[in-house]
Amino acid sequence: MTGYVFLCIAALYWVAAIIRAGIAGKVNSKWDRICSILEKLSFAFFTIGILYYLKQLQIPSSAQQIQSPDRPISWLLFAWSMSAANLVSELVYSNQFTSFFANLWVAVSLSFLPHSHSEGFNALFNNDVQWLSLYRLSFLMGYAFCMLALPLTVEYFWKTLRNPHLSPERKKENERSLWRIDRMSYRMILLAMPLLTLGIIIEALVLFERNQLPDFAQIWNERKEVFLAIGTWFICGIFLHSRIFFAWKNKRAALLYLGGFVVILVAHFSSLFF
Repeated sequence: MTGYVFLCIAALYWVAAIIRAGIAGKVNSKWDRICSILEKLSFAFFTIGILYYLKQLQIPSSAQQIQSPDRPISWLLFAWSMSAANLVSELVYSNQFTSFFANLWVAVSLSFLPHSHSEGFNALFNNDVQWLSLYRLSFLMGYAFCMLALPLTVEYFWKTLRNPHLSPERKKENERSLWRIDRMSYRMILLAMPLLTLGIIIEALVLFERNQLPDFAQIWNERKEVFLAIGTWFICGIFLHSRIFFAWKNKRAALLYLGGFVVILVAHFSSLFF
């Protein structure tokens, strides 16, 4: 039953992604407004679907443990966080650059929703139930904003490559678009930083109270989610400081983000096998 619910929600996100692909560059059009409404409805249904799923799991009131969830909670929550982060950036900054990417991510995530007990899933995510805690949700929202900077960076490089071949009028328009993309990437990392910081501080306080603060070996081998959060926080800090104190913008900022993104991926997945 739950699988069919999420497949129906995935269909809504597929439709939104297709519409966004079809109206690329057409701002304030009729289809743009329709798609915006569809995205908000899809997010509302997605939220209800997750709450329904968690209710079906019958979470005990005395302990935050769930009996054998058949679908990975962290997988669902990260897809939800991607949609939420995109809507927040749209409402706050009128961002539509990342709408197609966010819709596509959620649609694919829900269409190919794995089982929690599969070996591949267990190799990528651990302590799945703990992602329901406040600090893990902060991590997921921070990761979502960081991920939304990826399509912005790709589009920035694409427009930069096209710029020399454009006419003077189109070149000016393209340069304005590059400026907006650079600003939006900066804002995404700016939103991610306090969320990651909040999550790290709360988790550190919780572990300190329990006298369970891990050392580096434990973080590397047993607490991959903590390693990923600290690594992402560190890269975001470098990105923001380089922009504020060294005025690294545009191409330098895009290269720095891309390099940091690759480093985090390599470090995280290498920690799974070494």
